[in-house]
Amino acid sequence: MLIFTFCENAVKHGLYPKKGEGFLHVSCIQQKSTVILITIKDNGIGRKMSNKAGTKGTGMGLPTLKKIIKYYNGYNINTIGYNIADKADDGGTIVIVKIRRLT
Repeated sequence: MLIFTFCENAVKHGLYPKKGEGFLHVSCIQQKSTVILITIKDNGIGRKMSNKAGTKGTGMGLPTLKKIIKYYNGYNINTIGYNIADKADDGGTIVIVKIRRLT
């Protein structure tokens, strides 16, 4: 469920308004024994163009996810963080989710 909002946003705001073929790539890699990296990449129109194109949602997805992660981080030995960035090479967006076990 952690990556659902990111994948949904990629399709709704990036890939749906894109002309031509698009891709959504999700990977999960364990680094060391304490870190898991989940990467979500798309070649959609990107966040800046999405704002200009007016691809509006409810505006609740990321704020809700932030609250869930904050709550989770407060009560578990794992910590979750993420970063969202526009890709420079082929357009689109990349999200990197990092799950770290503290013990």
